[in-house]
Amino acid sequence: MSLIFVRYYPLMLYTKIINKGMYVKLTVSGFIIGLFAVVGLSMVNGASAAAAPLYVALGDSYSSGVGADVDPAKTQPIANSFDPASGGCQRAYKAYPVLLAQNLGAQLRNVTCAGATTDNILQTGQFGQPAQIEAVTSDALLVTVTIGGNDIDFGGIMGCIASKECDGNSPEAIHTLDILHNHLYNRVANVITAIQERAPGARILFGGYPQIYPNEGQSAGTCSAYLSGGEMSGWNYIQNTMNDTVKWAVQNNGGNVRYVDPYAAGTPFMQKSIWGQTKDACSTWNKRAMNGYGTVNPSSALHLNVLGQQHYYSIFRSRVF
Repeated sequence: MSLIFVRYYPLMLYTKIINKGMYVKLTVSGFIIGLFAVVGLSMVNGASAAAAPLYVALGDSYSSGVGADVDPAKTQPIANSFDPASGGCQRAYKAYPVLLAQNLGAQLRNVTCAGATTDNILQTGQFGQPAQIEAVTSDALLVTVTIGGNDIDFGGIMGCIASKECDGNSPEAIHTLDILHNHLYNRVANVITAIQERAPGARILFGGYPQIYPNEGQSAGTCSAYLSGGEMSGWNYIQNTMNDTVKWAVQNNGGNVRYVDPYAAGTPFMQKSIWGQTKDACSTWNKRAMNGYGTVNPSSALHLNVLGQQHYYSIFRSRVF
């Protein structure tokens, strides 16, 4: 059992295998990202093993775990799903940051919060808490983020789709598209820069948002009462552009930051049942990842359920190393 601990250094990678008490130095080209892999904890010469490496989780409700009190195969919400100390931020015990920290053996500093925008990360805290960026310190080795959905007024555009025929001329759509096309890239880039400045040795993972509505041409399923083909197409344009914008900001801002793509081929979000059922919010499949409006907890609609958070965990975990 050993703790493998890797720091961020230009051109050199120093790995300490604690239970053997030795260093291995590897020469590589470019920059090596600070990260860690926990295989277990051990004792070194009778002393306690090194403190668990620090992992800081930032972001909105997709990171805090709103919706993770729902199991799509069950008819009642999962009791005691949220940390009561998190208040309105609604941090779930089965959200991906908790699962990831447990798997890595990391010390989790979880400041994710429902409703968060890039401003809430950088400037203004929520529910009496400081801005999330204050949690990022120089000893952090891993930082994860989902952000952008509330910047483009996710709730407003979803309300438009659910309550009326929403098109490109709707005020909600005009507002969302303005933020999406003219502001989101810089906002996400500013978050990346702020994290890099505060924790230059950290691996930074930015997650895209998993599929919420079906693609045009697919069945609207349980959403057929309110989701038209045009709305389906329009929303998927918005979501794909939002994810692409986050991805572009990641790709243009240094080697220690990676994009986590829920749409990548082979991810659990893209799996279908043997009958072709998808995992989006309109699916009737009891293994869907996204809660629909008919969920057992209406406030969890259009958020990842407990299976979705497990899927998120798996793809974030795959991008740590």
